Amino acid sequence: MKIIVLTKQVKIGDTVKCDFAGIEAAVRIKEHTKADVIVYVLCEKSDGVMQVRDAIAMGCDRGEVIVADDLGELDIWSCARIFAEHVEPKCYDLIISGGFPTDADTVPLGLLTANILGITSISHVENICISEKAGYVDIDRRIEDRLELLNVKLPCLISALSHPEDPIYKTVSGINKAYSKEIPVLDAKGYDNKAIVLDTFKLGERKRGVSLTAISTDEAVSAIIDKITMQHLL
Repeated sequence: MKIIVLTKQVKIGDTVKCDFAGIEAAVRIKEHTKADVIVYVLCEKSDGVMQVRDAIAMGCDRGEVIVADDLGELDIWSCARIFAEHVEPKCYDLIISGGFPTDADTVPLGLLTANILGITSISHVENICISEKAGYVDIDRRIEDRLELLNVKLPCLISALSHPEDPIYKTVSGINKAYSKEIPVLDAKGYDNKAIVLDTFKLGERKRGVSLTAISTDEAVSAIIDKITMQHLL
């Protein structure tokens, strides 16, 4: 099985980080199969090489860095197109992305990438394993208070939830492997946003309502009970 992991570097304050949920999900599959895992890191500078080395040290086989000089200005649609154009057709069975966009975009990166590639997309994936049925995977999908058990035909893209209670750590052999490999650095240029942020501003703080602060607690409770009694609910 060939697995591709997509992760985007984001800046939160002064910290630059990647979502490693997809990487950890791929490594868990690799632990029980002979999967070949390649990681694509989309970043603004070639320092994404460090994230690729971390992924290899955790158990991935290899990785590539995709550099977009204006990444901080690109919308999620442009990022999805970059990933889709760097993924070679028919070179994968499964694509994994993080469960939630770290930078709080309104549409998950994985969903748009799958749409461009024309493959099935499954979000909120809790667990995944190879199915006894050839060409399929079994997926546990968590939605609010339900857990769906799915049998999905490959190729497909899943957005994996993180498992902070069961982290994947770097190994000594993995670190040696990571620093013995040359990490390809590719350029991504010429993408136009579908949505443009015109302005951002901080909203005023939300304040307590007037109706409950203008009267005492006893008066408020009494008024609520009167309303319930009038509706014959009590």
